[in-house]
Amino acid sequence: MRSINLCMDIPNFPAWDWRVNQMKLAELVNREREAEQVITRLDLRLHEVRSELKSTLGKERITIMQVNHRAIGIQGTCDHPLNEMLYSKLKFTPGNPVPDHMWRIEMAPELMPCLETDRLFIQQHNLRAGSDKIFTRLQETPSWKAMDVVKNNRAQLIPNWFLMSWTPAGRDHILDSLLSLHHGSAI
Repeated sequence: MRSINLCMDIPNFPAWDWRVNQMKLAELVNREREAEQVITRLDLRLHEVRSELKSTLGKERITIMQVNHRAIGIQGTCDHPLNEMLYSKLKFTPGNPVPDHMWRIEMAPELMPCLETDRLFIQQHNLRAGSDKIFTRLQETPSWKAMDVVKNNRAQLIPNWFLMSWTPAGRDHILDSLLSLHHGSAI
């Protein structure tokens, strides 16, 4: 599989940690204690949600995809707040080929392999720039049509979890979406 790797290879880049960014913002407005409390509450909620999801989504392989106007991106398991939340905190099992040592791989739709996953979450990024055209190209590929996750209607569009994962409110929204899915509702 030939892919375009647009991952930032910046070791120990602290800006990837949403908590560090949250605390820096809190320092600017002298609200560090409040920010710490929000982060602590969110950590407790993550633990509670992980326990609740364990019986359903916790047993499934999960893949996150972002479709932009240039390529298809498959999120990895590290180095992005969304990846950290889903794979480290919620303990979801990554599908295949979810990269385990980078935050994302990108490729042309025609180069995407058949994904081995039980759940595929897709965010179409920048529709005005043409991500819908890339998504259409993806849907016309033999690998897309062959995927069990597509045949079983377990590929679904999501709002911009990538952006939401950088804030406590956004992370809460993602957790609410996952709980809705767990309870049989649409995201």
